Amino acid sequence: MKNRLLLPCVIIIAFLCASALPVHFMSYETTTEAVCQTTLTTEKETTSGQTEENKKEYIGITDSNTLISCIVMVDPDSFTSPQKADTDQLFTTAFWCLLHSAKEKNYDFSLKQMTVSRKQAEKMYSSLFPDADIPEPRDIDFGGVIFVYDKKDNSYRVPVTGITPHYTAKIINSKTKADKQIFEVQYIPDNKWTQDSKGKIIPPKAEKTMMITLKKNNNKSLSVFSVVKK
Repeated sequence: MKNRLLLPCVIIIAFLCASALPVHFMSYETTTEAVCQTTLTTEKETTSGQTEENKKEYIGITDSNTLISCIVMVDPDSFTSPQKADTDQLFTTAFWCLLHSAKEKNYDFSLKQMTVSRKQAEKMYSSLFPDADIPEPRDIDFGGVIFVYDKKDNSYRVPVTGITPHYTAKIINSKTKADKQIFEVQYIPDNKWTQDSKGKIIPPKAEKTMMITLKKNNNKSLSVFSVVKK
């Protein structure tokens, strides 16, 4: 996985899926209007119009690239264990993973904004950080864009707007040790990309390098073990 650049996708109205794109195809602004398809298990509609819990085991994130990209976008403080981390930062990371890994049909756009249930967000949080306490629900501030928590229906109101993350991720090394995957990840600032006279995109130098350790669970999903400076 050396020299792999994980880039935030442009999620458009057509609900294209997030992926790691080559540098010269990159666009830096991510919108919250749509979400991409993976193996996330969510609630489903019954014929009566009500929802019932899917009987299959909940699976959160199974792709390390997606998870690392979300961690770098949020840029939480270093932690050697989720139990010692800032739970608000962890929840923001989980929420962002949810937006990037769910199916658009599971969300309500009737109010010209995305409605995400508290239950879905906390399921993702528990999948990524199983040993960490779940913080009390509150508004989430992501780079000045507020995801408003609505107490009346236990859901978050996500505005349909563009969000430019501060960093994208470049994996420069990785190794596996027992049930853990350890990644050496460079944090590439998103506002310093340049272009030469021939039109070639020149990425900026990394501002920092972090060691991100993920744990593979029995159901093949991934959880976050630690995020520390190299």
